[in-house]
Amino acid sequence: MVEFGKTLNEVVKRDWRCHAVAYIELKRCLCQGNVCILLPPGLSGENDDKQLKTRTGASADDHSVHTESSFKVSEEQKDEFFRIYDDSIQRLIHFYEDRLKWSVEEKNSLEVAVEKCISQPEAEGQSSSSSSLSFLIHRVTDYSKDLGLVLEFLDLNATAFSKILKKYDKRTGSLLRECKLKELKGQHPYLYDGGELKNHKNIAKEWIKQLVSLL
Repeated sequence: MVEFGKTLNEVVKRDWRCHAVAYIELKRCLCQGNVCILLPPGLSGENDDKQLKTRTGASADDHSVHTESSFKVSEEQKDEFFRIYDDSIQRLIHFYEDRLKWSVEEKNSLEVAVEKCISQPEAEGQSSSSSSLSFLIHRVTDYSKDLGLVLEFLDLNATAFSKILKKYDKRTGSLLRECKLKELKGQHPYLYDGGELKNHKNIAKEWIKQLVSLL
């Protein structure tokens, strides 16, 4: 089974990685010194799981069931885990706010052009009509695709939170996952439903239908 941390790193756009859940760093917090060696955070995290397995003879996932005889995650490690967890939430808050600002500006710009095109179609036979309409359709389509990438990114990070909290419960013997996920969904619903960005994508989808009908 492919490590989720590696999948997250490969799927996320390079310039968005700094906004993603620090999955590898969170996973590293759940390792004990005599079970897996704590490595300094890498720039990409691509080979962290492989390095952990090579240097200790076992990956962190080989110790997924917590018992009194296995190992205990220290209070310091727990504190560090939730410090990184909270920092990851802040990363995504800033990412969502930034992408929402971009989307609103782009939507407002496109809305003017779309409404003008629909309400005042060019007279039939004008050479510029078809080309300008096709260009507008292309712009709206690109906008819709970009929104789709943002929504996929948010959904992927919601999955990352779920998976790392499941690991936390297994390593510590706690039952925090469901409580934390409920808190996350309540305070940051856009991770699960896309928030206003989802509404913007639906608007773009409708615009494309209307514009294509004018061809």
